[in-house]
Amino acid sequence: MEKFRFLEQTGDLKFEAWGSSQRELFENAALALFSGMFNIEGFEAEEWAGIQVSAESDDELLKKFLDELLFRFSTEGNIFMEFKVSTMDHSLTAECGFIRYDNERHECMAEIKAVTYHDLLVENNEGLWHCVVVCDI
Repeated sequence: MEKFRFLEQTGDLKFEAWGSSQRELFENAALALFSGMFNIEGFEAEEWAGIQVSAESDDELLKKFLDELLFRFSTEGNIFMEFKVSTMDHSLTAECGFIRYDNERHECMAEIKAVTYHDLLVENNEGLWHCVVVCDI
């Protein structure tokens, strides 16, 4: 099973991701977010950061998680590439591996401004988790 794929969307970055669990889905969605911004192939995490978010729904939980990752990139220059997520009743704790952004080493392919609610979807179909995410660029 593929982890994620990018979808056609004029003026935005749109992707869908899959996982055999909610935890794996959120990890793959986070990987898609940063793969849409940078070519992270060949890089390994040098540092780790803890993240905790909670929400009333699965959709909102995914959006808050991706928003927090994007916020940390914007404010701290963290390019996240490894994720160890645990979820439980609409709260999430994650350890996320990253490298620091260096414009000489890392080419930014798309500057994501925000994760949107447009077409946001998180669903569980007989044990296969799936999401669709649209980001403003």
